Amino acid sequence: MKFTSGNFLYLLTIAFSLTSLSFTNVQVASSNKEFDEIIDAWHHAAATGDSVGFFSRMTEDALYLGTDETERWTRTTMGKDLGKFFNGKKAWHFIAYNRIYTALDDKNTILFDESLKTWMGPCKSTGMMRKVKGKWLISYYNLNVAVSNAVVQNYLKLLKEEEILKD
Repeated sequence: MKFTSGNFLYLLTIAFSLTSLSFTNVQVASSNKEFDEIIDAWHHAAATGDSVGFFSRMTEDALYLGTDETERWTRTTMGKDLGKFFNGKKAWHFIAYNRIYTALDDKNTILFDESLKTWMGPCKSTGMMRKVKGKWLISYYNLNVAVSNAVVQNYLKLLKEEEILKD
């Protein structure tokens, strides 16, 4: 097949069409009450040590990434490893603000990111909720300590030299 500008435009049109089928990046208002209530209740369950309230808001195959490089839990392993912290007392307490949602085209998946006030200082998290049997559940959560650009140089002094990428 000879490559012409017409072929190029045709291929470009197909590529854009396929891209729009998989992900539209639709912004949902951050005041979306249903999603806010689910995530806020999940955070509240951790703050009150409510294991049922916390783990029941996660899919069976949920994945939670903590701030430490070694912290990677499925819902099951998190329950085993951290269940002792969910004893009716505070496991941890996060206050979320500036939450933004992005809906995927399948209408059964919502991505979100949020800023958090925590005992570690400011944090950022990204997450994903999936609709399972008509119910929205958290299926992925990645928590990171947010280091302000203004203090990065001081932060770097706390790290081991081998942890820092040198150009």
